[in-house]
Amino acid sequence: MDISDRKDFQGINLIKANFEGAKLKGANFINANLKGAKFIGANLKGAKLQGTDLEKANFQEANLKESNFYGADLTEVNFERANLMGTKLQKANLYKANLQGANLVVANLYGANLEKAELQGATLQGTNLHDANLREANLQGANLIETNLQGANLQGAKLQGTNLEKANFQGANLKESNFYGADLKEVNFEKVSLMETKLQMTNLYGANLQGAKLEGANLYGADLEKANLQEANLQGADLIETNLENAIFTGANLQEASLKGADLGKAKFEGANLQKTDLQRAYLYKANLQGANLQGANLQETNLRGVNLQGANLNMANLEGANLREANLQGASLKETKFEGAKLKEANLRETNLERANLEGTNFKKAYLEGANLKKANLLKANLKWAKLKGSNLQEANLIKANLEGANLEWANLQGANLEGAKLEGANLEGAKLEGAKLKEAKLKGAINLSIDQFSKVKTLYHIKLDNEILKTLKKKYPPLFEKPSQ
Repeated sequence: MDISDRKDFQGINLIKANFEGAKLKGANFINANLKGAKFIGANLKGAKLQGTDLEKANFQEANLKESNFYGADLTEVNFERANLMGTKLQKANLYKANLQGANLVVANLYGANLEKAELQGATLQGTNLHDANLREANLQGANLIETNLQGANLQGAKLQGTNLEKANFQGANLKESNFYGADLKEVNFEKVSLMETKLQMTNLYGANLQGAKLEGANLYGADLEKANLQEANLQGADLIETNLENAIFTGANLQEASLKGADLGKAKFEGANLQKTDLQRAYLYKANLQGANLQGANLQETNLRGVNLQGANLNMANLEGANLREANLQGASLKETKFEGAKLKEANLRETNLERANLEGTNFKKAYLEGANLKKANLLKANLKWAKLKGSNLQEANLIKANLEGANLEWANLQGANLEGAKLEGANLEGAKLEGAKLKEAKLKGAINLSIDQFSKVKTLYHIKLDNEILKTLKKKYPPLFEKPSQ
């Protein structure tokens, strides 16, 4: 067939026709049969190919700029390195099509079928893939900057190393897709399901993950700095060694998630669920965890300096060796919490519940503990030097060899507390309740605002160290208290 001047091929049967290198600018192929036809290197700019049967056709390196393939059958078509810039491919069937290295900038693929299509290295910047089917498609190394993927099906898609900066995935299906090492900077994943999705080593800087479903997602080593994860579900997610600095987790679910070694500096966790979350050695400097649920969480050796934990639930949490210096724990619940070796210097623990908490060897130097509940807490060898414990409840607390030098214990409840060998030099004990307290070998020299009556109901004063004047009066008035107590 002579095609040198012909431009109208509408409805013609052109099975396996050879148009290699042909100049077909603006040609009309509407409803033509072009199965297996060759268009290698051809110029089809602005061509009309709506509804055309192009199964297994070859458009390698062809110019298809602004052409129209609306509703065309492009099953297993070869578009390798073809120019499809601004091309209309709405509702087209591109099943198993080869689009490697193709230029699809601002192309319209709304509702197109790209299942199992090969798009490695393709340029899809600003492309419309709204409601497109990209199931098991290969997009490795492709450029999808600012691409519209709303409602698209990307189940099982390969997106490793893909550039998806500012892409919109709202309503998309990303189950089992692989984003390993992809650039997802400022991407929109709002309310998207990312369950079982691979997101290791991805760049999610400033990404919108508000309300996203990330249960069990793998985000190991990802960069989520300034990402919005408000109300997101991250239950059981892997966030080990991720960068989450300044990220927003307000109201998010992080139950049983792993954040070992993660950078969470200045992150916002207000009202978040962190039950049984692993935060070992994480960095939470000045993070906001106000009202967060950290019950049973693992915070061993975590840096919580200056963190806001006001009203947080830390019951049964493990804070062994954690740095809580200058942290705000006012009104927090710390019942049966482990604090062994923790640093709480200058921390605000006003009105906190530390009942039965393990605080052995904890550093509370200059800490604010006014009105705190430390009933039956283990404060063995704890450093409470110059701590403010006014009105605190230390009933039956273990304060053996604790350092309470210069501490303010005004009106504190020390009933039944064990203060054997405790250092109380210079402490203020005005109005403190000492009924049943054990003061064996306690050091009270220089303690202020002490009255004789306060010692009347203590358990023992054996080998106590007091100012001579008070000591003489007590020995004279209550001699049995100085006898060696029975074991």
